[in-house]
Amino acid sequence: MTRSPRHRRIVPTPWRAARWALIGLTAAGAALGAGCAGGAGGADRLAYADPVARSAMRERAIAMLVDATASPDAMARANAIEGLQPAPGRVVPLAIAALNDPNLGVRFVAAMTLGELRAQEATEALRPLLRDASPMVQAAAIFAMTRVGASVDPTPLGTMLRSSDPRVRSNAAFVLGKIGNASAVPMLRAVADEPAPLGVRAEDKLFRLQVAEALVRLGRTDAIHAVRAALYPSEQDGVEAAVLAAQIIGQLEDRRSVAVLVTRINDRVSAGREYLMPAEMRLAASLALARMGYRDGAYVADEHAESPDPVLRSQAAFVYGETVRVNELWKLERMLSDPEEMVRVSAAASALRAMERLDTGN
Repeated sequence: MTRSPRHRRIVPTPWRAARWALIGLTAAGAALGAGCAGGAGGADRLAYADPVARSAMRERAIAMLVDATASPDAMARANAIEGLQPAPGRVVPLAIAALNDPNLGVRFVAAMTLGELRAQEATEALRPLLRDASPMVQAAAIFAMTRVGASVDPTPLGTMLRSSDPRVRSNAAFVLGKIGNASAVPMLRAVADEPAPLGVRAEDKLFRLQVAEALVRLGRTDAIHAVRAALYPSEQDGVEAAVLAAQIIGQLEDRRSVAVLVTRINDRVSAGREYLMPAEMRLAASLALARMGYRDGAYVADEHAESPDPVLRSQAAFVYGETVRVNELWKLERMLSDPEEMVRVSAAASALRAMERLDTGN
């Protein structure tokens, strides 16, 4: 999946958000009623063995995401566009329209989505974003134009990589890795070797992880060591970096990190019952494992699908998107009725992902 500039709780850097559709939501989980993790009757569990029932659920999820692209909440709009990627025919016209959205995060996600889908019909609509007021949107436009085969100058990304804004730097590193041009390796190496500036310790950790991910994508596999090391946070402000590291490891399918991810899920404080890692980290590790085909960590999503914190419910939905089997689709179906819009968007996007995965036998 992808990411976008937004709330720092879990989604630390550019366009990673709809991996976790997490914004600063207010707690409102009590209305979940029976909850999706608590169990379901036999009829619920068997319903989705019927292809017609799965098709109906897919159409419901698509309709919810299409509606959310017009939400007053910019984060819902952005995550809905990204969540619709498994339905290219539905999302491309919506993403083209969203290139004019007043919110930079929505414009960013729309451009990146069009690039991911190689939507050549969007070429002329993307061109004005090369001069967007936001350098992060400009970066997304460069990526998209490159992917659709249009002529575009990538050199502004080098300037962004040295921006005083850590978000712009991180975004540039991410996009350089996604573009896949190995000529970016020397400048990525150069910024990675520079000493960290004073006063932005947490932001610098995230930036260096983005650089490491980009280097791995460009064939410098030794850079994965920096990502693996971040899975061992020594202090509270290292947890956000650890979550990002888990996300990166899942995307890169770094199987050498599997044992560490399992440990991050199961570690407890001394010999007690309390987990060492916060729920956000345990869910991130579960999702990373699932992306590599290890779905045993799905129980972590079960633990938080009824959480009073909508951020955790959203994360649980994303884990379900990579782990549920046909007889477990009811877990996502119930989350489609969550009282929080962002949880519903996460569940709808995850339902599309789950059915795409199940239809291909994964």
